[in-house]
Amino acid sequence: PNSWMAVDLGEGRSLLPNYYCLRADLHGTDKFKLRNWELQGSDDGAAWVTLRTHANDSALKGSMGTAAWPVEGADRAYRHFRILQTGPNSQGPNSSYFHNLICSGIELYGRLRGARAS
Repeated sequence: PNSWMAVDLGEGRSLLPNYYCLRADLHGTDKFKLRNWELQGSDDGAAWVTLRTHANDSALKGSMGTAAWPVEGADRAYRHFRILQTGPNSQGPNSSYFHNLICSGIELYGRLRGARAS
């Protein structure tokens, strides 16, 4: 628990999220899959706001499996996003690896602000 991974959209950019997706790792079994975490947003990468909480969520399965969730009630855009692990992964609390956050990808969907036109 308290392991995390973060994404910075860059200076001048922010996203009002409405959905997000995570991709699991290459382990072919359900080892090391996230089960307890929060999606959080931040303006500065220091003060975080919880946008969605997951408790015993078993949606991530198998090798490179994906799952997606709505972000309901987000009322503002953020520059930084992170996944904060808040409890054991699929190994369970009796494993010495229960605290490992292993995730191979995140996709954020919503309204992007501040992007320059190409």
